[in-house]
Amino acid sequence: MSGTCQDNTVTAGPFEPGTAQLTGGAQSCTYTFDKPLQTSTVSIKAHGIRTLGSSLRVRLNGDLYQSVAADIGEPLAGSTATNPLVIKDTGYTGTASPFSSGTLTLTNNPPATVNSITVAMGGGWPGWIQVCADDGAVTTPVAPAVSVPVPALSDWSLMLTSGLLAGIGFFAFMRKKRAGRPAS
Repeated sequence: MSGTCQDNTVTAGPFEPGTAQLTGGAQSCTYTFDKPLQTSTVSIKAHGIRTLGSSLRVRLNGDLYQSVAADIGEPLAGSTATNPLVIKDTGYTGTASPFSSGTLTLTNNPPATVNSITVAMGGGWPGWIQVCADDGAVTTPVAPAVSVPVPALSDWSLMLTSGLLAGIGFFAFMRKKRAGRPAS
């Protein structure tokens, strides 16, 4: 996994997997994965989201994700931001001042696999995000076994071969009969 963050015209990164990124203003962070990951293993930890116009939006493979209440987990343990996140339009925001936090899981009919996730923060107040994914659940597809064709006779070849063997047998029978030997 690798990622970069864009704040207006300044790009930061790349950054290492599992590191938290400070977001704010008109900033977005895009995480790209080396291989497709099962979306069900992806979670986003958000901390320091304010109610004063802040919003957090998620894009999966470039498409805007429609957030639902079932995505939102409890506020982060040990965080000073003890208020839960709530839905705001197509994203998430805080519930009370000063800050909110939580873990987001993507449950609203997401694609089965994801190659990139973009998390965008709007509203001018900084917050922290961390994208986590478990790529151990993804199995590498195995190519199907290639069947090797076995040489076989077509219908016409089979009839021709049968006729030829029958003819050879008939002539052998007739030859023995003419020689006076029993055709046992």
